Amino acid sequence: MKPSKILLLRAEIESDLADLEKVVSEIARLRMDIGSEEPSYRDKAAIGALLHSFYNGIESILKRIAVEIDESVLEKFRYDIESFFTAISES
Repeated sequence: MKPSKILLLRAEIESDLADLEKVVSEIARLRMDIGSEEPSYRDKAAIGALLHSFYNGIESILKRIAVEIDESVLEKFRYDIESFFTAISES
């Protein structure tokens, strides 16, 4: 991999990580707002949307890396992540 491509990839990943930090901050803020109360439907929807954004951000980072290293890695990763979230939703 050329140094210029590495620098570009690094900048893209740093941008994605900054976006993820914002999502994590929003999740923490929402959690504090909810406190020990039972979350409302709207709270749950907001948490779900934020978790989805977090997942997409992580997937974006890993996809960028996989495309640079080996396209076949992406398909295995997608299967593993989908299996993980399916297992969580069923529990």
